Amino acid sequence: MDEIPVRNFAAFLLPLFITIAGAGLGWSTSAALAWLERDDEIVRAFVSTFRSEKSTALRTELYRTLLREVGPEKAQDALLATGIPADGSAHNIQHEAGLYLYDTRGIEGIVLCKPTFRYACHHAFVIEAIAERGQKAIPEIMKRCSTEGRFVATQCAHGIGHGFEALYEYSDLPRAIRDCRSGIGTSSPTNLYWCFAGIFMENAIGFHEGAPSPYRLYNASDPFYPCNEKFVKKMARRACLIVQSENTLYLYPMFNRYISKAASFCGTQKEGLVRRICFDGLSRQIHQISRGSNEEMRRLCKLLGNHLEEPCIATIANNAYFYGDNVTAVALCDSVREEYRNTCVALVSLQIRARYDTLSERVRACEIFSRDEEKETCIKVVESMRRVPRAFR
Repeated sequence: MDEIPVRNFAAFLLPLFITIAGAGLGWSTSAALAWLERDDEIVRAFVSTFRSEKSTALRTELYRTLLREVGPEKAQDALLATGIPADGSAHNIQHEAGLYLYDTRGIEGIVLCKPTFRYACHHAFVIEAIAERGQKAIPEIMKRCSTEGRFVATQCAHGIGHGFEALYEYSDLPRAIRDCRSGIGTSSPTNLYWCFAGIFMENAIGFHEGAPSPYRLYNASDPFYPCNEKFVKKMARRACLIVQSENTLYLYPMFNRYISKAASFCGTQKEGLVRRICFDGLSRQIHQISRGSNEEMRRLCKLLGNHLEEPCIATIANNAYFYGDNVTAVALCDSVREEYRNTCVALVSLQIRARYDTLSERVRACEIFSRDEEKETCIKVVESMRRVPRAFR
């Protein structure tokens, strides 16, 4: 029999070893990877096997093993190299890097988190730190995160919000909100907003527990509960509305995962802010559902109604850039009708403005747009703090 190249041999055996491990027959993915001699061979085997494996659970186990075998820096690059769509599934898999770094490096490990997949590594890292050390971990976390840049600091604050909600076992949302105010402070409204968003996201999906908690604040017939509770005020309410709007299809049986039903619900909202946020969140869910297919995004956006299709695409472009998918962001803006193109470019530019600390970095990032008029629009947005046109009005 001809000799099988090591990387192909590993790619063939890894799913088998995972299956055997899952069946409790004594093998593990570590044992499979031990057949390989060099990190680059391990990475190539991982990328090949990951691409062919469709189960999120098995993909996560593969990644968990890769972190142990080649270390967090190479593993994070390898996950990006798989080409997995930068959506919620990838975000959840990348959480494993944060868990691994905190468990093996402590607080200092956060500097090894990479910003890929919507800063998932930072989120999981901070949630674990808060769960283990409570509020005393916050000053050190934020100090370390701030050295990595303004945007990294916002994502660490987001993880802190998750951590507070988990720390209080999902049963004291008012206390978690108060602790965001006291722990993060009001000197950085952006960091405070992201902390609030972390609280409400943890309340909704229960990342730390692996599933929504039975003690969370939830009303199956009111997708915007608890946003209108008296203790949820101003910035916290806005954060709550945004988080809830991004989970309507998955968490509320009343829609039965039908986009058209959710869109009808959004259309009935009397308060303009709530209506806009509702459609915005539904568009971001379409981004996740489409799994990287621009054609599918367009098809599903049409379900919102003809006059909302283009705003939906522009919102997804904004979301794609936030997830680190610059190519999709630009392609979507190129696809919208001419009258919406400036809005789409401006929405992507907002993400550029948020991500980079210096003006020169922001201006360079505007080079992703090919047309001169689009670059000019981008530069105008990143040079100032002015508002940009809304996607949904």
